[in-house]
Amino acid sequence: MRCLTVPHYFLYSIAAIFSVLCSVWVSSHALINPDGICYLKSAAAMKNGIHFAMSVCDQAKWPLYAWLIAKLVSLTQLSYVHAAYTLDGFFSLLTVLFFMKILSFLVLSSDRASLQIRSSCILSLGALVILLAHEFNAVKAYIIRDHGFWAFYLFSILALLYYFRERQWRYAFAWSVSSVIATLFRIEGAIFLLVIPWIAWLEMNVPLMTRFKTFFQLNMLIIIASIFACGAFLVYQPHLSGRLSELQFQLLHGLMVLQQNFQLKSAGLAHAVLSEYSAHDATRILFITLIVWYVYSVIINLSLTYSVLLVYTWAKKLIATTYTTRLVLWSYVLLNVLVTIIFLGQNMFLSKRYLLALSLTLMLWIPFALYDFLRQWSQRKWPFLLATLFILIAFLVQMYRRLL
Repeated sequence: MRCLTVPHYFLYSIAAIFSVLCSVWVSSHALINPDGICYLKSAAAMKNGIHFAMSVCDQAKWPLYAWLIAKLVSLTQLSYVHAAYTLDGFFSLLTVLFFMKILSFLVLSSDRASLQIRSSCILSLGALVILLAHEFNAVKAYIIRDHGFWAFYLFSILALLYYFRERQWRYAFAWSVSSVIATLFRIEGAIFLLVIPWIAWLEMNVPLMTRFKTFFQLNMLIIIASIFACGAFLVYQPHLSGRLSELQFQLLHGLMVLQQNFQLKSAGLAHAVLSEYSAHDATRILFITLIVWYVYSVIINLSLTYSVLLVYTWAKKLIATTYTTRLVLWSYVLLNVLVTIIFLGQNMFLSKRYLLALSLTLMLWIPFALYDFLRQWSQRKWPFLLATLFILIAFLVQMYRRLL
């Protein structure tokens, strides 16, 4: 089956319309989640000052999201609930568009044979993948600051990909700004902000001075932001110290806490669950349990169909990209895995939405598997039809659950 050559702006427009309609439909059938109540109360309290709003509840201590809701209410006279869902729908729209733009970059940076047709086709399949992603649609029902984090998280990937290709200051600046904004939505963004620039030293095929320049350019805004952050910390210390000290504690003592908690849970497993004959295997059993738990959680979050397509893409090596492109993508994947698996080990708990940044990154490989199935259409039609059928079923099931 041949893909039609479709202008990219048309594909972006259709994806944007579908994203907005899906957000409207999901939010119209949603109940306000507990965290959402906190954000709405904090947004309503902004009229009494940001200090007061930040003390309303624990989540309000990171105030950007609640502040944006309050500003949107002030500008549009919407209710706080409708303003929150409007904001979330806008961030979901940005997430879809940035996802498609990253795909466009990956196509343009790989094999250029039949480029126009191939890019249109993969972009269309990418829109299908992100718009029908069941867990991504499920979280649209929640009033949470994660929506802003995911949007700017993907934009940071896009900016970094362009930076390593063009080596221009504007892309380094765009990466830094997007990473800082992502951090203002979720404190985990600071991990990417601090760690990702170090991948500059992994470019072994470029001169040392080039690597140093790359490292400096990616850290330039971080240095400036750190100065302003110190000022903000002095002004809002009673409110921000909890989250910033939490980040500092994790950076300095996170692995130690993980080890201590693992040993504690292993001892509890040996004492309360296992028999005297198997107690000596408690450490091994707990380790295997956590690994299986984590892998299962990632697969369920991504969906079984997407997981199979992901493995297929990796096995067939369907994306022929440059070393720096692979370096950027895999750095984000591995850092996501590291952060979430440490969180699981420390808390013995892992919410689905904590894994969504990882899922969005892994989904970038999936359209290439669908495109490969589409190229085989004349020989065999069932792989593409079966894959799209399962994707559609998962989407419809998730939409049906919103009605229950």
